[in-house]
Amino acid sequence: MLNLFKNYQENTEIYTQRVKKFWRQIEQNKLSANPTKADQEQLLVFFKEETKISVEFEKLSDELIRIIGHAEIQQKQANASFDNAQKLRIQVIIGSMLLSAAIAAILAVYTSRLIARPLQIVTNVARKITEESNFELRANVTSNDEVGTLATSLNQLVEWVGDYTQELEQGTGKRG
Repeated sequence: MLNLFKNYQENTEIYTQRVKKFWRQIEQNKLSANPTKADQEQLLVFFKEETKISVEFEKLSDELIRIIGHAEIQQKQANASFDNAQKLRIQVIIGSMLLSAAIAAILAVYTSRLIARPLQIVTNVARKITEESNFELRANVTSNDEVGTLATSLNQLVEWVGDYTQELEQGTGKRG
């Protein structure tokens, strides 16, 4: 592109110099109404040189058209790449959101099971104790968190109720 601009400037400069030279010759010769053969030859030489310069300008014009065509192709490719990048960005965002939602759901299920399972075990032990009146059953204490505290408290309560029930039975048995 820089080369094209340089060639254009050079051709313009050459053309300008030739026109100025031709005008100086005209002024010096002060062409008469009847031009001489030398005047006609000078005019022919000038037009031949002008034709050469016109051809050079035509070549530069063709080169410029070729560069413009190449630039348009590059612009279309850039636009297509930009559109593809936009689509990919949207796909990445949607994919990330879906993956985040899936991970959140898995973590929620895992966490709820982690919390609910020990509570269900303690609840099942308590239900079995009340249904069977078996005060020998105990809930396993596997942690020191709230569920572990609940299991320990249930075990103490079952032990107290068992001891109280045993005392009642012994007390009733002594009277009878």
